[in-house]
Amino acid sequence: MRLPAARVIFFLGVCWVQASVCALAQSPITTSVSTGFDNPVIAGMAPDPSVCRVGDDYYLVTSTFEYFPGVPVYHSKDLIHWRMIGHALSRPSQLPLLRLTRNGGIWAPTIRYHDGTFYMVTTLKTEGHGNFFVHTRDPAGEWSDPIELDQGGIDPSLFFDDDGKVYLTTGGGNCATRICQSEIDIKTGQRLSDIKPLWNGTGGSSPEGPHLYKVNGYYYLMIAEGGTEYGHSETIARSRSPWGPFEPNPRNPILTHRNFKASPIQGTGHADLISAHDGSWWTVFLGFRPATRMAHHLGRETFLAPLTWSEDGWPIINGNGTITPRMDVKTLPQQSPAAAPARDEFSQPKLALPWNVVRNLETTRWSLAERPGWLRLKGSSVTLDDPEAAPVFVGRRQQYFESEITTEVDFQPRREGEEAGLAVRMNDRHHYEFGIRRGSAGGREVYLRYAIGSIRTVTATKSIGAGLVRLRIRSYPEIYRFSYAFGNGPFQDFGGVETRYLSSEVADGFNGVFVGPFATGRGRDASVPADFDWFDYQQVTQPPLDAATLKEQATLPTGYTVFSVETAERGLLRNYPFVTRLSTDLPPGIRAKRELVYAHYGTREMHLDLFQPKGAGPFPAVILVHGGAWITGNHAMENPFAMELARRGYVAVTVEYRLSNEAKYPAQIQDLKASIRWLRANAARLDIDPNRIAAVGASAGGHLVALLGATNGMPTFEGDGGNSRFSSTVQSVIDIDGPATFIDPGNIEKEKKGPYDTNTRLIGGTFAEKEDVWKEASPITHVNKKSAPVLFINSSSYRPFQQREEMSAKLKALGIVSEIVVIPDTPHPFWLFHPWFDLTIQHVDQFLKKTMPMAGRRPPR
Repeated sequence: MRLPAARVIFFLGVCWVQASVCALAQSPITTSVSTGFDNPVIAGMAPDPSVCRVGDDYYLVTSTFEYFPGVPVYHSKDLIHWRMIGHALSRPSQLPLLRLTRNGGIWAPTIRYHDGTFYMVTTLKTEGHGNFFVHTRDPAGEWSDPIELDQGGIDPSLFFDDDGKVYLTTGGGNCATRICQSEIDIKTGQRLSDIKPLWNGTGGSSPEGPHLYKVNGYYYLMIAEGGTEYGHSETIARSRSPWGPFEPNPRNPILTHRNFKASPIQGTGHADLISAHDGSWWTVFLGFRPATRMAHHLGRETFLAPLTWSEDGWPIINGNGTITPRMDVKTLPQQSPAAAPARDEFSQPKLALPWNVVRNLETTRWSLAERPGWLRLKGSSVTLDDPEAAPVFVGRRQQYFESEITTEVDFQPRREGEEAGLAVRMNDRHHYEFGIRRGSAGGREVYLRYAIGSIRTVTATKSIGAGLVRLRIRSYPEIYRFSYAFGNGPFQDFGGVETRYLSSEVADGFNGVFVGPFATGRGRDASVPADFDWFDYQQVTQPPLDAATLKEQATLPTGYTVFSVETAERGLLRNYPFVTRLSTDLPPGIRAKRELVYAHYGTREMHLDLFQPKGAGPFPAVILVHGGAWITGNHAMENPFAMELARRGYVAVTVEYRLSNEAKYPAQIQDLKASIRWLRANAARLDIDPNRIAAVGASAGGHLVALLGATNGMPTFEGDGGNSRFSSTVQSVIDIDGPATFIDPGNIEKEKKGPYDTNTRLIGGTFAEKEDVWKEASPITHVNKKSAPVLFINSSSYRPFQQREEMSAKLKALGIVSEIVVIPDTPHPFWLFHPWFDLTIQHVDQFLKKTMPMAGRRPPR
């Protein structure tokens, strides 16, 4: 049954005041929407929510643990859209965060409103402190100094009864049950009664978070049970007296996801109830969203659900005590505040409300005035590893799984140990640092350090010059990715790491992740400050593919995906978060000639990019052929590979070929042979040794170069791409994870089963329809005494039915050099990324030198 608002007596101490006591700086935007909302309603670390109402204004507070200022105060007009308006504990005198454990500090506040005054009562879990409350008439302004309470326990709550009495209820607190209560003088905090036992709950572990309400003559005592983990729940009991005895709800728990493992929301509990101004009832509570199995790192967040009353007077949360991310229910008229700007320009005299520091950081350690428009941090001897002292770190909650965090920093370290940058922090034992420091050679370097429990390691460094540096962190549900840039230049990948090492399950903490700037002198005060020009934090879903990729995607059959460095990276990041792309910067001294035309087919031009090394030639030449199942891909994706070969002394050429949705086999092999003939025709102009030309291909490109080398001197494959009087013979071939055959029975069966029919699309018919062509397109078919030496470079992921071993054996039987190497711990396509590229290019270079020696030396057969 719905209980009309007029019959609710002193619910949460709201005395039916019809107007808010504080003027809010930003008016909400009223919409016509009155149905549906998304959970959580406050994302990022916002645990132990408590709510009160003043007229049609709603105020909410949450726990902050070791962060300062403490207890953010949020305001809403609809219980869905919340805006932070201040902090209840904004002065160190209110909140001395000294000698903390990592889970110490502020636990479980409760907010109540009575007779024109707001009250916030909470636990300060630290040495020499306990429960206290503060009060104010303006929740967006300053709150009073703490009034200490002599009742122990945790998670205190206040209840204002209709007879003027005020009750303090706590989890524990020197009584015979797990939930205790006393009457207090709200002006002084002094106890007016003994601390009396109320209830032990229903048998779940850790009974805590009590709230007392009065509805229709019953006193309802609601508590959390099960611990703030996966077994969390909310239970309720009632009595005709605030002292009990309390009768438990026969349908307890009224809220839990402990048996709802399929839900993306877990750990629901620690709730507070509210009667809205329209007579509807709601509950706010904490929950968390695991990003991976049994690992949540954003912290416990604030969720919302509607509440109804049963005919026998018990609350029912969302019908069955569970919730969903999307709640399709009737709501209050929704009023969303204007969106906060993504960028903080540090142009105000005070830090914006979302910023926090760890413990009581000295205010002299940061400044917005010394360099106007910049946040200046002055590194101290303390590092982010310190379990007690305050590091120089200014952070804000990570609110979204997918987000982008960027800043620009001016930092010129003079001494070893001086470091500054961005940190991703769960606690002192689990955090990631991405910053700038003084390198061993005396210059600056970018570095990435992981702190995971007792493990501390710098996983990457890169020397940089002087100047401003932008640092960027891209967060995904399962990984963080780091990159840096100079000025307005492009970002360079710097690696990644899993989010799970910052999760509560691994890091052992009540907090969620905070991100922000830091500075340290690592054992002594830094001699120079670190200045941050701005800080961007915004929700970013998976970035859209570029226009060229989207255009290509539209040409592909259903189910096929464009093959590019970007799409390959997306496929790898979940299991290989540490990968980084190869640099696209042209190495010093290397000359690039892009989009040269090597053949014409009517009006169709075939292009290549060519990279020439430093010094005087003639140089050996290498064509590079991209993968993509013969239906997708672009030659430019292999340009970083080509640049490195050019740096090692080769004229390196990335070659475009016609894909299978443009032309069927043998167009592709004819294109490659045309490119070799073009190189020989232009050898003198391009400083190429025409007797030392090789081919390197990967995946589908590996198949094509294997076919190219196997068919040396066979006129059937030449095509009409021009320069016919020149040879298309190659002296060496390297096949990187590409097939040597189409006609292995397993390969044929795999093609039949699908879902991909790449061979059929390349050839223009199934094996049953064009068996001879399938055989002709298989490199292993053509091995003969004129075939080129072949190095097969394989990933360690098993790819059956390729017949690389069989082709290598056939070559060796003819006295032709052939080798097979496996790059350890590699997926397909490993050759496009660090950390596997260096070993790959080393094998390529060694084999080319072996099979294409300098003039005067005869290559081995």
